[in-house]
Amino acid sequence: MKKLLSFLMILALLGGGALAEAVPAPEQVTQIILRFQETYPDRYLWSGEDTDFLQTVSDAAFGGLPTRRMEPVDYNALRPGDILRLKNDTYSVMILEKYDSHVTVVEVWTNGRVYWGRTVNKSAVEAGDYVMTRYPE
Repeated sequence: MKKLLSFLMILALLGGGALAEAVPAPEQVTQIILRFQETYPDRYLWSGEDTDFLQTVSDAAFGGLPTRRMEPVDYNALRPGDILRLKNDTYSVMILEKYDSHVTVVEVWTNGRVYWGRTVNKSAVEAGDYVMTRYPE
């Protein structure tokens, strides 16, 4: 049932402007991501893997744009929708907003709960393993 809801959410969001051929502006990506917060609020129990949730959100924001890996992590290049891999490539967070000293993220903790708005300081981000982005070079 959740996969069906996710699929329907993607279709609805894609109808709002994120086309496979178009590169969305970072502001559009943030808006699309935050729409998921209405369906999957803070502490929502997600039954799949953390990467499943983030991939669903990424697909809604970027459509069919390919994913590319950025390594090492370049803090200045981060944008909303980028997925940061941490903890020896065992944990993922998605960037919501970037500031001079930190980023805000959406993530699914190991307890299966979705969390919105946690901050990760710049040094912790830069110590991350790599970034998966769907913005073209």
